[in-house]
Amino acid sequence: MDQSMNNKKVLIIDDDRKLNLMLATHLRKRKFIVFQAYNGYEGIQETINTKPDLIILDIVLPDIDGIEILEELKKQKILPRVIALSGTAPPIKTAVKCVKLGAYDYIVKSGNIHEILNKINHALGLSSDYNPPKAIEDIVDHVSIIEKKYEKLEQKYKELYLAKETEVSEKYEKYISKIEKEYEIQKAENKLLDQENKEIRKQNYELQESKTKYDYDKKIRLFEIVIKSLLTVIALVITFAFYKMKLFTNTNLFPIFFIFLLVLLLIPSAKIKEVSLKLFKGEGRFEAYPED
Repeated sequence: MDQSMNNKKVLIIDDDRKLNLMLATHLRKRKFIVFQAYNGYEGIQETINTKPDLIILDIVLPDIDGIEILEELKKQKILPRVIALSGTAPPIKTAVKCVKLGAYDYIVKSGNIHEILNKINHALGLSSDYNPPKAIEDIVDHVSIIEKKYEKLEQKYKELYLAKETEVSEKYEKYISKIEKEYEIQKAENKLLDQENKEIRKQNYELQESKTKYDYDKKIRLFEIVIKSLLTVIALVITFAFYKMKLFTNTNLFPIFFIFLLVLLLIPSAKIKEVSLKLFKGEGRFEAYPED
């Protein structure tokens, strides 16, 4: 084909300004009508305005990626030939998606400008050895099969993960249940120990109370004995004094006088207990055991 008669329109969408300019220069030398865009939105607008025969599309752009541009062009039913470019070897899924969206070919930016020019000639049917890249169609079919297998594997993985998660959840619930039971048992044991401790404290309190009361009663009794003994001695001394003074001629009256005097002295001693209680006030007092 005579390249001098070439009037094919090519749009280059690439943010790599150096590569964009170099491609444009080579294409213009070969009499192509060249348009340039440096981001995705500018590229879509240029496509609508110029209706190119071929788009050289960088997949990675600063605003929107090449996949989104292809989707937008397909939505607007603008279907030029597209050669997708990538700075590195793309994931096979990306390459397949580009082809499914209408890309003619997908190549890596290798720095070999002639390889890209040959692809352009092939895409536009300007090369005598033009052969459509059937290999890509084969790849698409092969990847579709792989994708289906992958989906099945993914579903299987989800099922296994769910089963494992359920198993872990059941084990966790059993563990929590066991901990709760142990806690309840420990709680019951602690409650029983508390009751036993309260009972022991109460018994100790009652023993202390009993001892205190015993000591108190003992002091009261001792005080009463001392007072009564002292009164008895006083009665004896008075009776003996009367005897010495010979106030009584009849000696048989002495015992009667002693008993009378003793009774006379002991009558006030009825209040001895009352006196002793006042004297030892508070020593025998014991407050009731404080119940919780």
